[in-house]
Amino acid sequence: MRQKHLLVRILMPILILSAVPAGLPSETQTREIPLERETGRRIRRIPASFLLRGRERALIEGLRQHPEWRIGAPLRKTAWSFSVGSTRGWYAYDFTTEKDYVVASTCRAVGVNCYVFVENAVWGTRVTQASVDSIRNVFDLRTPADPNRGIYRTDIDVFGSVPNVDGDPRVIILILDIRDDFTTTGGYVGGYFDSTNEYDISTSNRAEMIYLDADPVTLSSEDGIRESMSITAHEFQHMIHWQQDSEEISFVKEGCSLQAEIVCGYPMYDQNHYVNETNYTLLGWRYGEEGVHGDYSRAARFMAYVGEQAGTGVFRPMVASAKTGIAGINAGLTAVSLGRDFNALFRDWLVANVLNDRSFDPRYGYADPGLMKPVPIVYPFEAVADAQTVEPLAAVYLRFPMGPEFRIRFETGSPNLLIKAVETGEAGPRVIDITPGVEYGAPDLDPAAGERTFICMNTHQTQQAVVSYATNGSASGAAELKWDMTEPSGYLTLSIRDTVCVTFDAVPGAKLDSVRVALRRAGQITGGVWRHTGNTRPTPLGEPLAFPVTASIATETPVPYPVPFENWATIDLTAYDIDAGSPFAVAFICQGAGTVGQRVMVTEQKRTGSDHSLTWMNDPGGSSPPNWYSVGPQQDSVFVYLIRAYVSMTSGADGPAGLPAAFSLSPNYPNPFNPYTRFSFRLAVPSRVSAEVWNLMGHRVAALADRTFPAGEHALAWDGMGQNGLPAPSGVYLIRLQAGGNATVRKMVLER
Repeated sequence: MRQKHLLVRILMPILILSAVPAGLPSETQTREIPLERETGRRIRRIPASFLLRGRERALIEGLRQHPEWRIGAPLRKTAWSFSVGSTRGWYAYDFTTEKDYVVASTCRAVGVNCYVFVENAVWGTRVTQASVDSIRNVFDLRTPADPNRGIYRTDIDVFGSVPNVDGDPRVIILILDIRDDFTTTGGYVGGYFDSTNEYDISTSNRAEMIYLDADPVTLSSEDGIRESMSITAHEFQHMIHWQQDSEEISFVKEGCSLQAEIVCGYPMYDQNHYVNETNYTLLGWRYGEEGVHGDYSRAARFMAYVGEQAGTGVFRPMVASAKTGIAGINAGLTAVSLGRDFNALFRDWLVANVLNDRSFDPRYGYADPGLMKPVPIVYPFEAVADAQTVEPLAAVYLRFPMGPEFRIRFETGSPNLLIKAVETGEAGPRVIDITPGVEYGAPDLDPAAGERTFICMNTHQTQQAVVSYATNGSASGAAELKWDMTEPSGYLTLSIRDTVCVTFDAVPGAKLDSVRVALRRAGQITGGVWRHTGNTRPTPLGEPLAFPVTASIATETPVPYPVPFENWATIDLTAYDIDAGSPFAVAFICQGAGTVGQRVMVTEQKRTGSDHSLTWMNDPGGSSPPNWYSVGPQQDSVFVYLIRAYVSMTSGADGPAGLPAAFSLSPNYPNPFNPYTRFSFRLAVPSRVSAEVWNLMGHRVAALADRTFPAGEHALAWDGMGQNGLPAPSGVYLIRLQAGGNATVRKMVLER
């Protein structure tokens, strides 16, 4: 099989300008704006193996027709025996034309385990002798993890032997300007292993080779060398894995290559993607740019856990096994006598992801105590009724506020759906097995626990599982409202007097207690609270409710940023008596130049609906006028400002604290949707609720509920399935909710 494994980097985010008058179609313009990723934070990788999918399939078909392509013994009787100054033309792949071409190059270094060739066109400009010597030394002699062992020996010791089609034990490292359509911004191919070179075909170099990019990688800098050698560790493992088991599934192959980076002392792949997408099947792999980030992120995390639990000795028998997927992983676990198989390790891994405390139980933690935790579904108040579809070998994390009267009951028809509660606090952590159909509350669940997360895990390898849950209890303390789902990834430099804003939905019967904002530097920033107009233009800021107010911190954020992020400023707003029963907005004005003035931190998230983070830009660039805009690094993602609001319920004439004053049905979200959407409703008093989905022809499509709910806030979900057991077709549907003598209808759109 021909395999090209590659990594792509992004240099500069893109600004998406998508602000238009409410009710009009969005018109997107594109501009460039820097996201300040400070020294010490890795450039994000965007793997693009999907670009080579068709090429690999063509080679597979060719091998069926030409078995003689497979090399059974070295083609050369003697080694290459290159010396410094040797010249040669090597085949490389042009990612823009999808064709092979010849690279004129010269050998610039000979190591114990490698020849380093450099494309003549980049020698002396992008690549110097110092760069070449550094690459040779890291491959041969030392890594960040071990000053006495290079990448070559580390990868071989951990993963297995390398192929040898050329009769030479040295690996050829070719540094070149990889043809990847890179200009000054966007993605670029950082390096790759091409298994074509292991076959006896016309465009094969018939040698073990790793390709490394020289532009825009800056090989004259420590960061550039570090990034390239991380890629080298990754791609060299692919070479080893091809030799041992070329038929292994992508998750295991890529997971081992990501582990190769870690064992050589390089950072774990960006975990922002996995922590925001825990409900995706563990072994799944998407052959397209969208989503594959999550696959690499998930594989890196799981294999890191396997390596820490079983020791790095688990990988050599895993890679050598002819078994693939779970069977191959189990072969490695059996070889090291861990005493736990894949299924047990998977369950423990899901707990370790949220608890991460090896002192409590070695099974439930990582060597890195600051590893990002999964982003849970957070319910701001205690009265909830909802359901989730959990993908095979995946998990949904849930978090609720919890007062002394809190009770929760889970229901599921799947024996493969397991539920655990993970508590932390002054009394120490607890991991509690939750039995479906049994109501839990104090003392089973400790109301005084500092944090509690429920994990709904599906242990089946191919089938989805549905879990529903209902809670009740009195609201206690202030509920957190936020749109950011993970730690900050940087900050937007922006200009002086640009304004950053986050809008919040209404919370009937609540008062605004405070807001918190994550800031970059010591100092202060001025802002306020306004009624939200419901529009982006001319402005989302309506009546001022608290202005001006000041947020300040006294410390500077270190780099890399600590997890959890520390520099939060809190503004107490209780004296303003702000009613949160109507939508409101919190905004701050940028002060000082972008790289030295105070700025609000941002995170990057997938765009899933309406954007709640907005930016007033005095000079957006190009022909765009000053105005409010949404900003994001890509068309399908958005920058979210780390601004959070805290509300508390109030007592009123219509009911006790925490209960809404009237019956209401909120719009479903997401909308349009595929295949899952959810909607919330509020009850002033306990009521029997009927929830049904109808099509525009007047036919009932699905019945979602017909039972009594307590007073409070609840939620239901529709998975797009009809009552006939078949998926409903694309189209417009109506959700009709009846509670007591009240009834309401909302429109929703299913897009298959």
